[in-house]
Amino acid sequence: TETSLAHVPVGTGNDLAQTVGLNKKSRPEQNLRNILEGKVRLFDVGRAVDEYFINSVGVGFAAETAKNLVKYKKLGGFTSYVVAVYQTFFTYEAPELHVQTADFSEHGQILMVEVTLGKTTGGGFTVSPSADPCDGKLDVCMIRRVGTPTFLRYLPRVIRGTHVGLPPIEVFQADRVEVQSFAGPPIVHLDGELRFADRDTLVVEILPGILPVLCAA
Repeated sequence: TETSLAHVPVGTGNDLAQTVGLNKKSRPEQNLRNILEGKVRLFDVGRAVDEYFINSVGVGFAAETAKNLVKYKKLGGFTSYVVAVYQTFFTYEAPELHVQTADFSEHGQILMVEVTLGKTTGGGFTVSPSADPCDGKLDVCMIRRVGTPTFLRYLPRVIRGTHVGLPPIEVFQADRVEVQSFAGPPIVHLDGELRFADRDTLVVEILPGILPVLCAA
């Protein structure tokens, strides 16, 4: 519709706040004033498992982290995500996946596939540093299985967004992404909310420029 979305960050991760130009550490009243004084941009919207998302959808490690996050939410914000990430890595086995787009194909043990519209997920991990929610493209970050030393060395770079080009990581754009799981229907997160796919292959599509969003910057 023509009704614009006005976002006020009061959740755990608040990744959309950065996308719309808000400081998620500001009081909700201040953010509400800032966003209502903003300008409208037409955002892309993603679709997966018969639902819509506006920031990211993830399979594998990110979805498992979202499942474990509930145990650490009392820590608050980004800290809760970091603790959940480390706990998940040491108990999680990278699944066998097949990732397919029009220009990319890979099969193997893949730690995670994160398909984004915004730059950050998980409360501040800059998985897609070049993402633009208005460019009509899905941004994909795929990380292959890595050992503990590599994980510990590269995690800070994923937080900062300087991981693009590292050997275990592929970052690229697509109009449609298919992720086939060979262990049955995968657990998926949409904007941090857990969902259970009803088939082995997750299909992620984009609806370009359909959501009016108020942006402070």
